[in-house]
Amino acid sequence: MGVDERLIDEEMTRIHLPLAASLGIIAIGLIGGAYAQIAYGLHPLARIRQEVIAVRSGQNRQLPDDLPSEVQPLVTELNGMIAANLNMVERARVLAGNFAHALKTPLAVLSAEAKELEERGHSETARLLSEQCSRMALLIDYQTARARASSLTNAGAFSHPADVVRDVISAFSRLNAGRGKAFELDSDATDTVVACDPNDLTEMVGNLIDNAAKWARERVVVSLRDLGDKVEILVEDDGPGIPAEHRQAVFGIGVRLDEKMPGTGLGLAITHDLAALYGGQLRIERSRYDGAAVHLVLNKLAALS
Repeated sequence: MGVDERLIDEEMTRIHLPLAASLGIIAIGLIGGAYAQIAYGLHPLARIRQEVIAVRSGQNRQLPDDLPSEVQPLVTELNGMIAANLNMVERARVLAGNFAHALKTPLAVLSAEAKELEERGHSETARLLSEQCSRMALLIDYQTARARASSLTNAGAFSHPADVVRDVISAFSRLNAGRGKAFELDSDATDTVVACDPNDLTEMVGNLIDNAAKWARERVVVSLRDLGDKVEILVEDDGPGIPAEHRQAVFGIGVRLDEKMPGTGLGLAITHDLAALYGGQLRIERSRYDGAAVHLVLNKLAALS
């Protein structure tokens, strides 16, 4: 009886082993097939992700039309949303500009009235009215400058900071010819690309160099530094510098530490706001030349992907 059971066990083992191996192979094949099917099915979504990154980085203005038909309704809706957002922001910019323009005429009338009041001997009333008119004009100029910026309509744009800085330095060198001030570029990031519209970057760099030029004695040095996933634009001068207790306050609208210095006090405020819109940073320290050192840090284009 024992011999028969052993034979039966051996026979069952001989049958079960190949069957188990076959079932294992079938299971592996089914799992692999299911994985391949899922991967193939999700491939259009992976491409949509890449195309969305391209739109966000400014390489494209909308998603392409040659995506698989399975996702085409989604692509159509996304393109419609992108177009609607751009149109809405553009209308807002136009309205802001029209509103600012409409306010300037009554402000001019009020300013003229303030002068007449002063001539009639109502000096205190004239002073109060004139101050408020100046304040309103300053706010209008500030909001108009922000409306002109293309950050919200082209947030995914990109630019080459080395080219922008070089062009701005060239312009300021010509404007300050014969005034004994040198504008220098010190860069180790000539090939970097930042996630910022060229017009907005020109606005920021121009404001920083303009501010440095007002205070510099002899030189303004602009440095570009590659910080990995970020790029730093450092503007230094050899002027008197900005005391530590005032370094945050100067980013306020219309703040000027020296009222005798020409300007509206909007440059640093606008630059600070634009940098924030792009996820960047702006801070002030003491420069290597004992003046002010303004650090503008922006994200690289590659950091978005």
